[in-house]
Amino acid sequence: MVLPKHVRERFHIRGGDTLEIEVKGSAIELRPTKSNVQLAKVRGVLVITGGAALPEGRDFVAESRADRIDEFVQSARRRR
Repeated sequence: MVLPKHVRERFHIRGGDTLEIEVKGSAIELRPTKSNVQLAKVRGVLVITGGAALPEGRDFVAESRADRIDEFVQSARRRR
């Protein structure tokens, strides 16, 4: 299933993420399911935390880096 980019960005959905589907009357409701796998900094090193197995094909380091870059760029734009 392909979701529009603005929807994916609003709900932080990326390729390979899973969605919960619920039928309500004549409507279909989609909800992102979030993994409890996260990156945490331990003694200056990024490590994976959480009890679940890692999803195939995800590069958590690159995702974390991209999120930090996005936050930095947005912060710089607000200061202008």
